[in-house]
Amino acid sequence: MKSVFIDCETTGTDPQKHGLIQIAGTLYDDRKLCETFNIRMQPFEKDTVEQEALDVNKVTVTQIETYQPAMAGYKEFTGMLGKHIDKFDRKDKAHFVGYNADFDADMIRAWFLKAGDPYFGSWFFWPILDVSKLAGIRLMQERHLLPNFQLMTVAEHMGLVTLAEINAQAHDAMFDVKTTMKIFKVLTKDLALFEFEAAQ
Repeated sequence: MKSVFIDCETTGTDPQKHGLIQIAGTLYDDRKLCETFNIRMQPFEKDTVEQEALDVNKVTVTQIETYQPAMAGYKEFTGMLGKHIDKFDRKDKAHFVGYNADFDADMIRAWFLKAGDPYFGSWFFWPILDVSKLAGIRLMQERHLLPNFQLMTVAEHMGLVTLAEINAQAHDAMFDVKTTMKIFKVLTKDLALFEFEAAQ
């Protein structure tokens, strides 16, 4: 059972218009940690960069210009996947796991297409596994107590992160991944799904 816990930071919310600037996560093979990746890259040349998105991510255009080119980031990501997954074997895929995971999957799929690669689905099983939907079920009786259902709001409500940690690290893709994994561990404890090695 291969799983990739993943999160990305972007220059906006439209997969067609906006691009990736960070993709981070952990790849497991049968609960054994195989890879921790944290890739920063420039958006593709035609991608739009929204100042609001940069403000959320606490980065500047000048910082992004120091990142590697978009194609180099794409090659780093797919090269990492290729060390553990045979994209030509229909049985050898990874579960794509994230918080509000459809957003990340849509952004990454569009990123693949911009790189000239229509085969995002060659690496991952369908369906995408969305931890926010699992949390929605578990917290049905408490949902009215939360001002929103964003990752950090839920994690703080569950006692998994502190406000200080959130203020220092929120909207960094790797911190988001680790927080997602904490929530997933709690939500799936009864199923004994989460025996993964801790991410570094």
